[in-house]
Amino acid sequence: MTRLQRFLGAMACIVLVNGIAGAETNDFACGSLQNGYGPYDYRSDKDKLSIVEQFHLTPNVVSLTSWQSAGSIGADLDYTLRAFPNHHVALMTMARLSEREKLARPKGAKYSVGCYFNRALRFRDDDAMVRMIYAAYLSKNGDRKEALVQLEAAGRLETDNANILYNTGLVSDNASTDETQRICERFAARDRRIKYVRQERNIGAPANWNYVANVAEGDYFKWATANDECAPEMLERCVAALDADPEAVLCQGRTCLVDEDSDAKELYSKDLALLEGRPSQRLRHLSIRLALNNGQSGLIRLSELRKTGLDRPYPDGDIPLMAELALLGKFIVLPEVMLYRRMGPSTFACLLAKEQFGAFYGEQAADASGRHRLRQHLEIAHAAIRLPHGLREKLASLDVALRRLVWDRSNWIQELRPGSGSR
Repeated sequence: MTRLQRFLGAMACIVLVNGIAGAETNDFACGSLQNGYGPYDYRSDKDKLSIVEQFHLTPNVVSLTSWQSAGSIGADLDYTLRAFPNHHVALMTMARLSEREKLARPKGAKYSVGCYFNRALRFRDDDAMVRMIYAAYLSKNGDRKEALVQLEAAGRLETDNANILYNTGLVSDNASTDETQRICERFAARDRRIKYVRQERNIGAPANWNYVANVAEGDYFKWATANDECAPEMLERCVAALDADPEAVLCQGRTCLVDEDSDAKELYSKDLALLEGRPSQRLRHLSIRLALNNGQSGLIRLSELRKTGLDRPYPDGDIPLMAELALLGKFIVLPEVMLYRRMGPSTFACLLAKEQFGAFYGEQAADASGRHRLRQHLEIAHAAIRLPHGLREKLASLDVALRRLVWDRSNWIQELRPGSGSR
């Protein structure tokens, strides 16, 4: 994935094969919009959605696991997009199916991916979200000029849309040695909403993540990961959920895991919702149930995030961060799949080769390669005393942290022995 793809790909994160954008997409080739059911506007005709989302665009179809009613995943998506030409999730899913099958027109689909975008824009050319998804599609197929045209058109249509503002936001360049600086500066010159900052040296990935969290503006914050894909409505849905529940500090959707080598996909069943009222209960459940930390890719209330120590500069340094957030408020998990997370050796810091480890942590590498398990436990214990309100909850939270410390004692004791914990 190129740096430009990472930048524009954060918008809707569609991965496509080369050459698809060149398929014939004129109005004649892409067919009439007339349909037996619809066509309906995905944004406003919500009362008509049940027939497609219950019988065609199901979670298994969205995750590309299996077809639902029409005999193939492509046919289920085709039904959805003929009924709702501007269905945002269906457009992104059809593009992902095309990439997986390496076909411009996926099996079971009546049209090419390019045609479905053509039909969506003919149907409703004022749909900013469609233009944003289309921009990502074009960029990843090499048509960067037209991608920028679509992105700028989306910005003009909805200047206050959270998804659009997110996708033209803050970029921190961690002393890259490729074309990142030139590309980002060119886009920043064209769009005043893009803020580009370049670090003079490799400060390490955690420090770079923390930098953007410290200088970001607004009520909510999201880290944009390079390898993963987000559903186009992720921010809109998560903003609405956090607005509705002031006690919640984090919101995410369900996660679909994607193998970075084979592209095989699997729905993840352990995304962590923490809805308990007491901080100690949330910390206890996080300590027991947290497996993959997909929540860090969710939308976070910025004021609460800044009460934490952010990401720590060592492997699993995100665990104290999530513990602190759990002490500060609830975690919401929406029922729809909103994160497509790539899995493999390159996606886990603890699995990086020595050279990769040094590049990942930069100037923090020396600290990161040392003993960190005991430090992690102590930082969670400190948070248990510092963050909850009231002596009772402080003591209850500290009890959870100390029990976790005792339970993990064999690991951190082993790490403290001479010769352990270094690379």
